[in-house]
Amino acid sequence: MESFLNNKIVTLKDLKESNEYQNELIENLERREFKAILELLSNEERANISIMEPILYAIKNEFNTYEVYRYYATNLQDNTKLAAEIIKEEPELIKNTPVSRNEEFILQNVKTNPDIIKYMSTELKKDTQFLENLYNLNEKEISINIAKECNIADLIQNHQELAKNPEFMVEAIKRDVSLLKYVNEELKNNYEFIQNACIENNDVIDYVANNTEIFGVEALAASKNVLIDVSTNSALVGFEEESKKIEEQLNQKDENNIQNNEELIKQDKRIKRHIELIKRIQNGKYDSKRAAVVMKALCKNMDEKYKKQLEQYIKIEDARINRKEQIEKNQINPEQIAKRIENENIRETKIEEEFLAIKEEVSKQRNLEKIDEEKSLKEEEH
Repeated sequence: MESFLNNKIVTLKDLKESNEYQNELIENLERREFKAILELLSNEERANISIMEPILYAIKNEFNTYEVYRYYATNLQDNTKLAAEIIKEEPELIKNTPVSRNEEFILQNVKTNPDIIKYMSTELKKDTQFLENLYNLNEKEISINIAKECNIADLIQNHQELAKNPEFMVEAIKRDVSLLKYVNEELKNNYEFIQNACIENNDVIDYVANNTEIFGVEALAASKNVLIDVSTNSALVGFEEESKKIEEQLNQKDENNIQNNEELIKQDKRIKRHIELIKRIQNGKYDSKRAAVVMKALCKNMDEKYKKQLEQYIKIEDARINRKEQIEKNQINPEQIAKRIENENIRETKIEEEFLAIKEEVSKQRNLEKIDEEKSLKEEEH
């Protein structure tokens, strides 16, 4: 089939008027149902450039897409000149094609569109030597895409400068939190880096909580602060949804079940107190560690997710305080030795005060609940 002088300017109308293509195929192409190519053309026809290229460019000219390339036979897909044209606009189309496995093609064209790294073969994404060749092109966007898409543990170990690159490591950790172990010591105590990593991947908080010994004071503070935002917001949403459900039940005014309504009112008051406590934490008007312990003591039926977040918070905050004290302790000069004993006594006193404050808060909250119950009983007697 040699119907067209220049396949690149062919239109669907040209295909139809040529009478070389069946009407059913043309109709499907007009409806953008390109999969019909697989059903209506044989393997031999899909391997014939004279048949497929006019279809490719007719669709490109009509709908501005090279999507017909997906339905090319393998021998036609293995055309690096065409693929180089395609990846400028639609790099996703090379996925699972021969060029996605072609190292030379990727290296020659990756600067044109670094996004092709996302669509290259799984084998190349695991090939450390090939990844090093890509990395050695020394292009920021290429490096970032390697971090996002590829298995880079070996690459990091071979190129220690990557472990110092915060932008690269955040992208890497976004997809694989275990790569935190390769981060250099400076970044393990960098507030902004850990904050960004926690925001991009909440599993980082869990990793920090379970490996507090390898992180510095600043990193622990960053993960703690992100956790406060995450846990208080999720807890607040949970409690507000629960309160809304209770209010909806109360609005139904089931007068035949007074006892149940009174229990719902008590539950709603309890939840509203928890909401108030969380808002005080968010506004910085309440010691967050004490609040975490209080909430854990009061919210016996708390969702497991919230319990875990509170436990993570306490764990990270304890580690932060201990790490800070260790640093201060190591910085004490001879003139401060006598003062250290005094500080230890002060610390013990503060711990006792903190314990009593927490105990008092728990008692206060429980007394409020008791008052609610007594009030309900009196109203019932009258």
